Amino acid sequence: MTIQMELYTVNVSNIRTIGLLIAVVIGFSACFKKDVQIKLPAKTGASLMQITMGSTYDTCYFINLDNAAVIKKYLITDWDIRFDATDNGHVVLMNSGNHNLRIIKSSTDNMKGAITIPPLDTTWGYDSPTAWVDSAYLQNWQDGNGNTKNEVYLVRRGDAVNALSYYKFKILSVSQGEYVIQYDTVDGIEPKTISIPKNAEKNFSYFSFNNGGKVVDIEPAKTSWDICFTQYHQPFYNFTPFLYYPVVGCLSNSYNTQCGGDTTFATGFNTFSLDQVNQYPLNSFANTIGYNWKKPDANFIYTTYPEYLYLVKTQLGHLYKLHFLDFYYQGLEKGAPKFEFERLD
Repeated sequence: MTIQMELYTVNVSNIRTIGLLIAVVIGFSACFKKDVQIKLPAKTGASLMQITMGSTYDTCYFINLDNAAVIKKYLITDWDIRFDATDNGHVVLMNSGNHNLRIIKSSTDNMKGAITIPPLDTTWGYDSPTAWVDSAYLQNWQDGNGNTKNEVYLVRRGDAVNALSYYKFKILSVSQGEYVIQYDTVDGIEPKTISIPKNAEKNFSYFSFNNGGKVVDIEPAKTSWDICFTQYHQPFYNFTPFLYYPVVGCLSNSYNTQCGGDTTFATGFNTFSLDQVNQYPLNSFANTIGYNWKKPDANFIYTTYPEYLYLVKTQLGHLYKLHFLDFYYQGLEKGAPKFEFERLD
């Protein structure tokens, strides 16, 4: 059963209180020439939000906790590679949320030459979710002087079940304002060259091989969101060979957002207070919240753990406690994280 629906709710009592105060301000301003200064109360009370990613986790969401709002959503297949958009940024990342996408370095520097396609069971490159930039498979495309190594990378889209397609690309240069890459289908002999502009308002610039190749607008302004819900790949090193497996989780903004938490059941959401915050240090790892707030059984039926408590310091510097209540929409369709959060400061 597929439910095409998304929702999010906020604490209605807070909205009514703020709305009443705004009405009072407007009423007074009509009677007096001087402005009336009224300080709105700090946000109190918990808010609920539930988003629907779909049973195959195709839809991803950017969330702003201070506004209790979805800032933007996109489909996981809308992009293939992305580029660090900071002035001195040079790292290129793959879409680790797309289960059907892999990248591997070829043995040639010739974009017009033939490329041998490795078998499906070859260990293709991956990016670690722990830190967006430092663990990137493509981070070493430059030499020690910052020039391109002229390496050609092979991109595989699809798997043993889905239709396979292959592309190739080479990163030519990076500057304060743009990246320049060449790209083509795997057997193409006339590679295209495209500029990937940097945008200082965002963390990354995005590129897709769809429709002949194009720059795509995926991420909202980096100061506008705190956490996102997406599918991504998590390496599990306790397997031999290690397992690179798709998970669905909550990742934090690599710019100016920090997270922490307690998954030992030592504290509860309702009783946790601001004076306990120092027990759980915050960090900037993107996957601090991650995917472990729910776990599947042998039949991939998920159980959610509301006892797990997480902390988020938002773009505005406010501190929230957060926990998860469900992974199903109305008990039917999975891929619908439901979570409660409350501002502490």
